[in-house]
Amino acid sequence: MAIEKYLYLDKFEYATTWINGGEIPPPSLASSYIDTQRSGTKTPDETHIILGDDPSVFKGMGISLNDRPLGSIIVSDCVVDDRPVNAHWWHRVEDAFILSFSNSFDLNIGTMLGKSVCIKILDMEKLKKHLDKQMNIQSTMRKCEYIQEHTRDHFTKNIADQWQDEYRILWNMFKIQKLQIPIGGKLKVATKPKPLLIPKGIAELVSTIPPLPRLALCPCSSGRRFKHCHGQK
Repeated sequence: MAIEKYLYLDKFEYATTWINGGEIPPPSLASSYIDTQRSGTKTPDETHIILGDDPSVFKGMGISLNDRPLGSIIVSDCVVDDRPVNAHWWHRVEDAFILSFSNSFDLNIGTMLGKSVCIKILDMEKLKKHLDKQMNIQSTMRKCEYIQEHTRDHFTKNIADQWQDEYRILWNMFKIQKLQIPIGGKLKVATKPKPLLIPKGIAELVSTIPPLPRLALCPCSSGRRFKHCHGQK
């Protein structure tokens, strides 16, 4: 059975390209979604890869991880309260190129993303295969998980972003860098992929998304007005 997902877009003409086939912009860098505040697609969790033990494990050792330090901490056979403790912490920043979809159709999702139209992708596996060939690299494709715990990666996000119900195609940017040596001998690193071609018939129109009045309550149930929540410019 084909995997069907949903894509929310800014303009109706973008939907036309996906439905009839044509050229779309290259996938976005995950880092383009970073912001200290959560609004729309913006989040402080993008690009962070955090693995290992909960930071509370390190409190008894005099180590504070309140600021989520970059790097790694490995503690072996440390004695805390007369007990041996082994703890690990890994945190790095890793960018990637992504295309974001949603597992479900919900007008509230489209509204909070600030989009105007929703289409359905009829076969994600077919789309992935088509795009991988153009990117010249095998992507990773799966739904995002939303957790309260500290761990993070490109598919593990904070539960505060759960409303997005996101499904991603991800290309590791480091694997698609190509070294080009032009005439003159200067080294140039090309990291940005070219626009992608979408095959005809891969998607169909689902619905337009009516704008939400900015004084209305935000659909995320925060209790705040939309203009002060996910409707922030």
